[in-house]
Amino acid sequence: MHAARGSISTWVLAAIAGVLQIGGTVYLAHEQWRNELAAAQATAVADVDRLSALLGGTLRVGRYEDLPQLLQSWGRTEPTLALVRVEGANGTVLGEFARPELRGEQLTHVASVAYGDHDAARLTLVTDLSGAEARRVRFATELALADVVIGAAIIVVSALLVAVRNSARRYRTLLAANQLLLGGPSAPELLENVCAVAVREGGFRLAWIGLVESSPFLRPTAAAGPAREYLDGLQVSADANLAEGRGPVGSALRSGQTYVCNDFLSDPASAPWADRARRVGIRSSIALLLSQGGRQLGVLSLYSGVRGHFDRPEVALVEQLAADISLGLEHLRRGAELGRSLAQLRQIESTVGAGAFGFTLPDRQLWCSVGAAKLLGRHEGSQQVADADTTADGRDPATDLVDLAITAARTSEEFEFDLPIVVRGASVRWLRVAGARARLDEGVLEVRGMLQDISERKSLEVELTRAADLERQRLASELHDNLGQVLTAASLLVGAAGRHVPPGAVALKTDIARAGELLRDSLDLCRTLAHDTAPFLAGGFGASLENLAARTTAGGVTCAASVAPTARTLGGEQALELYRIAQEAVTNCLKHGRCARITIDVAVRGHILELTVRDDGIGFGTGDSDVRAGLGQRTMRYRAARAGGTILFRNEPDRGATVQVRVRRFSG
Repeated sequence: MHAARGSISTWVLAAIAGVLQIGGTVYLAHEQWRNELAAAQATAVADVDRLSALLGGTLRVGRYEDLPQLLQSWGRTEPTLALVRVEGANGTVLGEFARPELRGEQLTHVASVAYGDHDAARLTLVTDLSGAEARRVRFATELALADVVIGAAIIVVSALLVAVRNSARRYRTLLAANQLLLGGPSAPELLENVCAVAVREGGFRLAWIGLVESSPFLRPTAAAGPAREYLDGLQVSADANLAEGRGPVGSALRSGQTYVCNDFLSDPASAPWADRARRVGIRSSIALLLSQGGRQLGVLSLYSGVRGHFDRPEVALVEQLAADISLGLEHLRRGAELGRSLAQLRQIESTVGAGAFGFTLPDRQLWCSVGAAKLLGRHEGSQQVADADTTADGRDPATDLVDLAITAARTSEEFEFDLPIVVRGASVRWLRVAGARARLDEGVLEVRGMLQDISERKSLEVELTRAADLERQRLASELHDNLGQVLTAASLLVGAAGRHVPPGAVALKTDIARAGELLRDSLDLCRTLAHDTAPFLAGGFGASLENLAARTTAGGVTCAASVAPTARTLGGEQALELYRIAQEAVTNCLKHGRCARITIDVAVRGHILELTVRDDGIGFGTGDSDVRAGLGQRTMRYRAARAGGTILFRNEPDRGATVQVRVRRFSG
C-alpha cells in the first residue's frame, strides 16, 4: 500500500508545482505591465514638463499663431504621442496635433501653462500604449510557452519518479527474496520470510502461500500483511465443482497460469470473498502457480489496496518472484534428499569400511569422505598432504596413498593397488585402492578413487599363501630328500650295471647309458624344482635375482638385473617374497607377453625399496591368457602384502607391462 501512496504523493506534488508555476506566471505578467505603465507615465511627465516650458515662452510673447506649427513639429518627433492640445482660459483651442490611427489603450496627462500675470492655458497630452501592450502580449506568450514546457517537464519528471519508485520497489522485493533463498533456511521459515518481504518491500496488503497437499482444500502455509485477518477460515480449492474452487487461486491451480483480478470487489470469480476483502481494504489480487519441472508445488497469492494495481510490469515482478520461490522450494527438497543420501552413505561407509577420496597436483590437496577420513586417520573434507621426503618416519597413510596413486595415474587412466597403513599406533591394516585419472594436462593431475578396508581378507589371503608356501616347502623337501635320493641311487645302480655288460652286448650297453643320462636329467630337474619351490637365496637377494636373469637369458629371452648395493644383502622372509614376485613376473612375461627383453631393477629411495620388472612385449594378454595373468597378479598381491608393501600393475598394449613393488623399512 505504501507504494501506491508514494505514487499518489508524487502526483500531488506535481499538481502543487503546476499551480505554483501558473501563479508565478500571472504575477510576472502583472509586474511586467506595471513596469511598462510606470515607464510610460515617467515619459509622459517629462514630455509635459518640456512642452510646458516651450509653450510658456511662446504664449508670453503673444505669438499664438505659432502654436499649431509648434505642436505639429513636437508631435511628429514623438511616435507614441496620440494627441497634444492647448486651450485658452475660455476653452478656445489655441493649437492641436492628433494621430487618429492610434486607437489602443492611452495614457492622458493634463497640465496648466501660466503666462502673463494671471493667464493660464490648459495642456492636454495623450500617450499611446499600443507598443507596451504588444510587449505585454509577447511577454505573456513567452511565459505561456515556458509554462507549457515546464509543465510538460513536471509531468515527465513526475512520471519518471513514479516509474523509478516502482522499479526500485520491484528491485528491492526481488533482491530481498533472493537473499532469503541464498540464506538456506528451512521451508516454513523461507515461506514466512518471503511473505514478509513481499509486504514490506512490495507494498502489498497481504501475501500468503499455500502448498499442495493431499487435502482437497488449499490452506495458507505462510502469510504476512495488515490484511491477514482476510485468511481467517479461508478455504480454496482446485475443484471447479466447488464454489471455493472457482476463484482466482483455484483457476490458477487448474490452468497453471497466472490469474489477475484488478477489481476484486466486482470480479465474479472473487464474489464469495468480496465482503471480507472490503472489510480489510483489498481492491485487487493476483494468484500465481508455484511449480518446478511440471510438478505443482502450491500457489502464491498477493493482494493490493489499489484497484488496477497489477499492470504488466507488476505482473512480471510477481511472476519472477513466484519462479524464485519455486526454485528455492525445489532446492530445499533436493537439499533434504541430498542430506538423507549423505547420511545413508556415511552409514554404508561406516558399515562396510569404505570411503571416497580425490586429490590434485601439484598442490597435493586431498579430499576425503567420512569413511575415507576414518580409514586414513584424517578429518573429513579437504586437507594438505605432505611430501614423502618431509615426513619424519614415512608412515603417513595419506602420503603413501597420494604417492602411489600419482605413480599409477601418470601411466594409466585406471589403477588398483593394496595399501598397508598404520593409524595412531594400531596394527597394520590393508586398504584396497581403486581409482581413475580425471585430468592430466598442463602440469595438473586430478585423481579420484575409492578405499575399502580389506584387512580381514588380506589376512586370510596371506595365511593361504603361507599355507601354500609350507606345502611347497614340504614338496621341495620330498623332492630333495626322497625323490632326489631315489634318483641318485637309481643313477648309481644303472652306472654299475653298465660296467658289467658283456663286451659284445653293444645294444644293451647303449640302452643302459641312455637310461643313465635320463636319470641324471631327472635328478637335475628334481633339484631345480626343489629350489624353485622353496628357494634358498644363495649369495643373497641380489645374486639370486641375477641368477634368475641368467637362467631366463639362457632360455632364449634377454633378461638383465640391476640391484642397488644397499639391497643386495636383503634377507629373511621379505627378500624371499620379493624374489617370488620377480620370479612370477618374469614367468608371466615369458608365457603371455611375447617379449624379447625383460629388465629387473631394484632401487632404494629413503625408507622405500622398489622392485620393478618390465618387458617390451604386448602387455597383459587377452582371452584365456587374461585368466592366467589375473591369477598371477593375485598371487603377487598376496606376496607384496606379506612383504609389507604395495604392488602396481601398469599395462601399455604393444609396449609392454610393468610390475612395481614398494616396501618400507626393509632389512638389509
